[in-house]
Amino acid sequence: MKNLYIISCYANTDKKKLVLINYINQIKKLANFDILLVSHNALSEDVLYLVDYFIYDSDNFLFPMEKSPTVFFVFGNIKINILSCRHGYAFMKNVHNALSFAKSMAYENFIFSDYDTIFGTEDLVKLEKIPSLLKEYDKKFFMFKQYNKVSHLEYYYESKFFGGDVNYFVDNVPLPNNYDYWTNIEPYKSSGNVVEDILVTLLNKFEDKLYLVEDDIREYFLNSQFDIFHHYDYEYLLICNLNDKSKPIFFCITPESGNFELCMNNEILFNVNCKKAQWLLHVLDVDCNDSTVTFSRNGEVLLNRTININSLDDTKDIAYAHYV
Repeated sequence: MKNLYIISCYANTDKKKLVLINYINQIKKLANFDILLVSHNALSEDVLYLVDYFIYDSDNFLFPMEKSPTVFFVFGNIKINILSCRHGYAFMKNVHNALSFAKSMAYENFIFSDYDTIFGTEDLVKLEKIPSLLKEYDKKFFMFKQYNKVSHLEYYYESKFFGGDVNYFVDNVPLPNNYDYWTNIEPYKSSGNVVEDILVTLLNKFEDKLYLVEDDIREYFLNSQFDIFHHYDYEYLLICNLNDKSKPIFFCITPESGNFELCMNNEILFNVNCKKAQWLLHVLDVDCNDSTVTFSRNGEVLLNRTININSLDDTKDIAYAHYV
């Protein structure tokens, strides 16, 4: 069988690039897969030399605020809104680009995966068997079916890792190749722009062709890590307060356990010991003069930024706060 492993990435920092390189080197151990990298940002030659193919698409359109799914957190009378899923169209465009290419190159099966992943050795063996599972059970799609987590539906299909028959997917599942398609064709135009919901609508009519794993992906691949950078969407945010620009909000979901310290102009605002994934929030007090905000873990500086009363206006398309 001719199989293609598709890695979707946006490795725009050195840390993300190192994770991507490690992931590519893991997948290169698989005997029966070629590797295609798809991205909306350019990558250096040292990464490209590791893979068989690379598709770069500059069309990295992000949904405008009014059309963006929002994750929110409430602390007393403060509500923080983070526009966390603005990349749904860009993600599905990567799927379109990758599978169209796979079909043109006569690949039979594919696996599509986010790059911020680390597979354990035992799980690589399980991963390599997926094309054989599809053939054995006469299925065309390999999907993780998840319940009641990120979707308003009863369940959703995981977007970070899935696979299937290349020709069957391309011939039967409509995929957007431009934003006009997204805004005018179902199920995209009425989807709420949440990829997981879209996958349910796209694939449910092929229920008899789905090889479904109803365990959480972390339970199926017990020795692996996923979404390594997912929490970075919420890390070290300095957020504009729409009700009072002089009172911006510092917000963090701690990436690891440790001692965390927030300072402004060398004055300690808090110093706390936290577990991983703990929420931290502090209301700052700024004026027209520049102030330096520093956030550190175990003495290592994670954030060092100079702000004033007007400097956070341009961050409202990422996150904003208001009183409730």
